[in-house]
Amino acid sequence: SDAFDCDFCIGEINNVSLNQIGGDGLDFSGSKLKISKVKGNDIKDKVVSIGEESVIDLEIEDVNNSYLAVAIKDGSQANINIYSVKTSGPIVMAYNKKNFYNKKTLANINFKNKYLVNKELFITSFDAELILNGEKISPINIDVKSMYQQGPMKKN
Repeated sequence: SDAFDCDFCIGEINNVSLNQIGGDGLDFSGSKLKISKVKGNDIKDKVVSIGEESVIDLEIEDVNNSYLAVAIKDGSQANINIYSVKTSGPIVMAYNKKNFYNKKTLANINFKNKYLVNKELFITSFDAELILNGEKISPINIDVKSMYQQGPMKKN
């Protein structure tokens, strides 16, 4: 399952190395954190999951052989610096999983390697906003229920 679950936490986390995780690497709910120097390798689901109105400043140094680098959801706000990421799925997704959160999900991404950016790997729904290197990403319809019923993000 998840490697590190942090519910309603406040503080800082530094120098995280995650390897061979069956679920999420870092999972945050209702938290206010500054997280730096995250590395993830062979993470089945999300390297970092930010949810339930969390406010997160995040620095991802390196991701390899993982499905999704970051999911921001359910009224959370995130400022994220990403340096080197190779995923088998999207790099970042912003959406609402639970419809009872009233705050808009907001993600501001600074992808440091601008020349290799494929904007199609940054996905946002209509009930969220994702800004990549200062440019707003166009939202799409995301079937969240289906996303969690099948594939890498399937919950048992």
